[in-house]
Amino acid sequence: MTAHAAEMARADGPRHFGVRVLAMVAVVAGAVVAALFATGGTYALWNTSTPITNATITSGTTGLTIQGTSSATLSSLGTTALGPGDSVLQQVTLKNTGTVPLALSLDATTVTADTGLAASLLTKVTVNTSTCTTTAIGAATSPVTGYAVASFGYTLQPGASVPACVEFTLSSQAPASAQSKTTSVTYTITGKQTS
Repeated sequence: MTAHAAEMARADGPRHFGVRVLAMVAVVAGAVVAALFATGGTYALWNTSTPITNATITSGTTGLTIQGTSSATLSSLGTTALGPGDSVLQQVTLKNTGTVPLALSLDATTVTADTGLAASLLTKVTVNTSTCTTTAIGAATSPVTGYAVASFGYTLQPGASVPACVEFTLSSQAPASAQSKTTSVTYTITGKQTS
């Protein structure tokens, strides 16, 4: 063997050995992957769990009173005989007796036992009025029949109170036939939960 051939043989030897090592690594890796697929599952080393107990959920409540009761009579309004253009007012107190904030509104008024006065009667209800006077709340201009307030723009917090003012005005255009007539009006204040 010539020196060149011996040199070539030495050069080929390590290359063949390197190829054999790579082939062996590939075979071993393939065997490990095949073994993993065969057994399935996850391969976390540790696993633990713990329960959450004693979770108590409590619902809130809504409650709204007027003058400290579930319903009240506006007694002072019935003591004044109105002439055309005259007004009568009464302040009442609303209180949130529940545990959630309430957005306040007024459902449509109900007129009962009318003898001919309701058609000439105007009304206005306001909330958060510190002084219950016509100057403070403005003149009543809405007909009493079907009067409603979609929102007073006021949220009553749990345990809090707020004054409200109810006004009646006999229209300055009331006909003579409205003299000595009576009517009965029911207002319903509603408190709806708000966030």
